[in-house]
Amino acid sequence: MNEKLSTSLDAAKLSERKSALVLTAVVQAIGQDPEKFNISYSAIRRNRNKNRKRIAIGLKNKFKPNVLLTVHWDGKMLEDITGKTVVDRLPIIVSGEGVAQLLGVPKLPNGTGKSIATAVYDATLAWEINNKVKCLGFDTTSCNTGMNIGACTLIEQKMKKDLLWLACRHHILEIMLEAVVIKCIGRSSGPDILLFKRFKKSWHIICKDDFQTLSSLPAGSTATLSEDNDFLVSFCRKQLEVFQPRDDYKELLELSIIFLGDIPLKGISFKAPAGLHRARWMAKCIYSLKIFMFRSQMDVSKWKHDNDIAERAVALMDEYNKLHTTDEEQKQFLLLTIQNFRQRKGSSNFNKSTLGQL
Repeated sequence: MNEKLSTSLDAAKLSERKSALVLTAVVQAIGQDPEKFNISYSAIRRNRNKNRKRIAIGLKNKFKPNVLLTVHWDGKMLEDITGKTVVDRLPIIVSGEGVAQLLGVPKLPNGTGKSIATAVYDATLAWEINNKVKCLGFDTTSCNTGMNIGACTLIEQKMKKDLLWLACRHHILEIMLEAVVIKCIGRSSGPDILLFKRFKKSWHIICKDDFQTLSSLPAGSTATLSEDNDFLVSFCRKQLEVFQPRDDYKELLELSIIFLGDIPLKGISFKAPAGLHRARWMAKCIYSLKIFMFRSQMDVSKWKHDNDIAERAVALMDEYNKLHTTDEEQKQFLLLTIQNFRQRKGSSNFNKSTLGQL
């Protein structure tokens, strides 16, 4: 089993058992006898482990960036690969001009600044890039920003140099947006915002051609926004000309154009409501605009209020958390292999253009 086949099985999230079934069927389809090939679970596991390790080591040896780097991290509580407990995982990535590399997703003993700093420093040390790291990218939590025992301060002490702190702007925006949500519809005691949840369930009965824009508000209530209308529409259009790394960013820009009374380049269309977890600030913006524009079709009197407001390596760990292996070292090799596979193929979706590159 070569690296390309091994990586493809990993990317497709096939276990050893499922891989054996697929490989046996492929061998039979090309007119060969499966008995002449060693397609056992143990043989597949050994080969995949060897290939993951070889790829991961190769990535580390080849990674010699000649640009300055920013190291990013973001912790998340996930079920352990043993399936018995919940652990704190810390995806660590470095980026620079034309450079983006996952260093690892270590398991932390706890979520303290000391544990985070140690994990980040050890990762950069293992990849031999400490001399290239000049910036820190992080969430604005106390374990990161603490003056004395925050991760950023401790990383600077370990690296023996000052670093530029780049606090995630999304979390700054989220704080302001959360305040508006609470003001308009109150606090949510659960993981979801009930107003958004009800709207999502009602989406199938909403007429997508019957929507309202900013102009539907009472005269005088939108004077300031109306004055900036042309500027805002122009800004949104220019941003849509730039590559948007996430579909929800693009959706928000297009919704904003429609809300302001203009028409996006590709015409007016509305996507079905997606994830609505209250931790996602972008979802709050998108849901709020949609609820406003379709409010005339809903019985909003039962929704308490209809005039409410107008966060990449964590997803990878979440997606592949319990697949293929329960060995910690192999888990790190697997994540590096998948990230490298996705960078080379350009997409995690197996469409025709992607499959053609395999």
